[in-house]
Amino acid sequence: MYHKAKRGHERGVAEQSKTQPKAFWKFVKTKLKTKSGIAPLLSDPGDPRAICHDDKAEILQKQFVSVFTREPIGPTPLLSVRVHNCMAEPYISRSRLLKKLASVNISKSCGPDEIHPRIIKELSNQFAEPITILYRKSIELGELPTDWTEVLVALIYKKGSKKLASNYRPISLTSVLCMILESIICESIIKHLSDNNAPSQKQIWFCAWSLYCASAAALPHSLL
Repeated sequence: MYHKAKRGHERGVAEQSKTQPKAFWKFVKTKLKTKSGIAPLLSDPGDPRAICHDDKAEILQKQFVSVFTREPIGPTPLLSVRVHNCMAEPYISRSRLLKKLASVNISKSCGPDEIHPRIIKELSNQFAEPITILYRKSIELGELPTDWTEVLVALIYKKGSKKLASNYRPISLTSVLCMILESIICESIIKHLSDNNAPSQKQIWFCAWSLYCASAAALPHSLL
């Protein structure tokens, strides 16, 4: 009975490996004898290794700060087209939010709030009403929940020696609920700019719809 259930589980993981790759790799990791993690790091090739987690965190922090690009502080460029109409406050309806929740990618990782995308998608009907209230209140007050302002930093090994901090790349994991709210606000901003013909020719490529139209228009010429 046990072996039959085990084979069924393994078959299910294999069949869903394309749609749920994280479940597949999680299963693979359980079969490995070695455990992955951050190897003892060197602040530079001549220094002794950092063994404890605090030392590793300090070395990685220094590395990431050293390669961080800061945007120059100065006056912003003047826009050729001025928009005098005030942007309306983004309206969040239950039906609009349901579409957002249903399109959540369940293979993504959760943020500091530890709310996994799969839970959000599977329970979208139950979550829609309270999340709608939360989003509206957040926009009204101009504030975000504390967990939404925090970030989990995951490390991705690139190549080369695992003892050097420069061979790791940081990835920021933020709240999925916060990213959904960001997408709604972003759509409202783009719509406001488009309705007022605000984007210049240099900015228009940032609009997904304009990029689609331009690609569609260029397609027949590329086929000739």
